[in-house]
Amino acid sequence: MADHWRDQALLYAQRSANHIAVCQAFVFCGGHISGLWRRPDDMARYAKEARDYATSNQLPIWLPYADLITALSGLMSGPESGAEVSALLEKAKKCVDILLNQHSAYLTTWVVFYARACLENGRFQDGIEALERIDSRVAAGERWMEPEYLRLKARLNHAKNPGDSVALGNTLRQALAVAESQGALIFIADILQDIQSLEPALPELLRKPCA
Repeated sequence: MADHWRDQALLYAQRSANHIAVCQAFVFCGGHISGLWRRPDDMARYAKEARDYATSNQLPIWLPYADLITALSGLMSGPESGAEVSALLEKAKKCVDILLNQHSAYLTTWVVFYARACLENGRFQDGIEALERIDSRVAAGERWMEPEYLRLKARLNHAKNPGDSVALGNTLRQALAVAESQGALIFIADILQDIQSLEPALPELLRKPCA
């Protein structure tokens, strides 16, 4: 059903001949949805289509999105060497900086994806700094990635400064509560896995309701 919705949204945008709608469809319906499902091959395919379309129609503002999706899909696929990981992370960081400086649309979505790549590849400070740059946007109402934003913020800070497992557990429970209230089921498995990894360090805390 979700695949059908995505394909129909892309088809409708292409039929509209509206350049902005087409680019949004490639980036969001294609790249973002595929990223949520952790489908790197689909991400790479839609990133290429977005780049080709933006280039042929002289829409350079969309190129950083396409290049970021390409880099993130490469990281998600599991690069073969540390050098390749570093190169992809640097490419992703450069694209994120461009998008942040342009105050581009969908920033919270892509910064959260980048921060996740930083966590999974040991770039903790880069991930923390990126999330800090979207704090005000999340506070102002851009909440569609809030459960993952909270989870990553907690995990990155704990990875950089381990020791305060209670604070980590509290923030993870907050992330779980937000995901449940939003019906954001796609984030719940990762949050629960992180919570369970704290046991038995926090068995009593995790049984308590959120304050």
